[in-house]
Amino acid sequence: MRIPTEKELSLLVGEVVSGRSRPFDKVITIAIFGQDAPPTWGDWPKEAVDAWTLGCAMYQDARKEQRLDLPKRTIITLEVSWDIVLSFAESAEVWWKLPGVTWSTIGERIGMSPRRVAYRVTGLGWRFTGSGMSVPNRRVVAAPCLCCGDVHHPGEMEGWYGPDCWKEMLDAEPISD
Repeated sequence: MRIPTEKELSLLVGEVVSGRSRPFDKVITIAIFGQDAPPTWGDWPKEAVDAWTLGCAMYQDARKEQRLDLPKRTIITLEVSWDIVLSFAESAEVWWKLPGVTWSTIGERIGMSPRRVAYRVTGLGWRFTGSGMSVPNRRVVAAPCLCCGDVHHPGEMEGWYGPDCWKEMLDAEPISD
């Protein structure tokens, strides 16, 4: 067992939050115990628990800072993918027009490699016209509903919502004071 210093923990947390490392729990456990970690938490010495607790606090702080700063995302959720698309769109009303957008420009803006961005964004259902992601008249041809994640053609959507979710929103009871 080796207890990492606060500086070492900070470096480990930075690697995890930036997406350049394994998940936090694996990284911190290996840093403390190597490959021979006790199988149950109750078997951990107090020093190891203290290091884990400090690492967790640092990790939570780093994640909060990251959530406040869109340009440096490593986790792309449905909401984040919409933030990304809207940041490149000509306007919020014509969000499907993304002139000159490439995976590289998206990656640079959010701090990820183009390949990782492409994998994560297309995994959510986004599809764009053209090949190589360098077409000047780039357009969205399929997008996930911001509410449910179902994929639709932009012409089928009302704003950022699919037809079913949009209808549910219209049919919902108004909130009264």
